[in-house]
Amino acid sequence: MGCHYYYRWPDGIKASQASIIKGLVDVRGNGGERGGYVLGAQSLTDKGPYIAENDLPVADCPPALVQYLTDGARDITPASLSDFVQPSGTGTITGLEASVLNAPEGNRNNVLLWAARAAANDSMPMQEVIDVLGEAYRMNGGDGGYRQAEQTIRSAYRLQSAKVSR
Repeated sequence: MGCHYYYRWPDGIKASQASIIKGLVDVRGNGGERGGYVLGAQSLTDKGPYIAENDLPVADCPPALVQYLTDGARDITPASLSDFVQPSGTGTITGLEASVLNAPEGNRNNVLLWAARAAANDSMPMQEVIDVLGEAYRMNGGDGGYRQAEQTIRSAYRLQSAKVSR
């Protein structure tokens, strides 16, 4: 499972297209200067269509992400992102909880959504996920606290259920 995030890139700065954070960040863009492409909503693959999970306007790229993705930064593994690792079928919530606890500011809700979808995909009980990840989100300073976390987790379970039922 993965997600595409679209950001408005700052003018005059070239990004590396290398996967600088192995298994987590792969950059595509720069106006086609270096190749690469992304699939947008309604694109079809043999695994099904890509779906847009929200219709928010494209935001400016967070400054920390710009720093990590600029040319010459390929060897950096930022500590704030190093714990955001895809768990491999562990069936436990521990790795997901660590990801939410270590999510960087500006990306906490995205990490929570990803973690909750992974939990739903592993058939973890939603209330357990709400209790554990909701508290981790609150402890990490997530906007809206536990209540926002609960809404995001419920949304993740709906999204994952819709994806699986196709």
